[in-house]
Amino acid sequence: RHQAFLRTGWEITRRWRVDGGVFYVSPLPAIDIPERWDLHARVGWRPRDRFELSVAGRNLLPSPPEFRTATSYAPLTEPEPSVYGQLRLEL
Repeated sequence: RHQAFLRTGWEITRRWRVDGGVFYVSPLPAIDIPERWDLHARVGWRPRDRFELSVAGRNLLPSPPEFRTATSYAPLTEPEPSVYGQLRLEL
């Protein structure tokens, strides 16, 4: 029913950056879904002006099952934590 999020980014130095976000979804009692909090985070490093290496994580907080429609009897989906890396080259 209600959702809120707060995102932030911090350029620590010219070469290092940290980004993050906290997300909230209110409970949906009619379909038995509890409230949900989530955290995403990213750290990026630019060893050269047009090249960046970063690592990021999504769904970093333990959370209850996520969603189902009011008419569905399918099991709830559970978001899995994930971590990934990225290489980016600006041409």
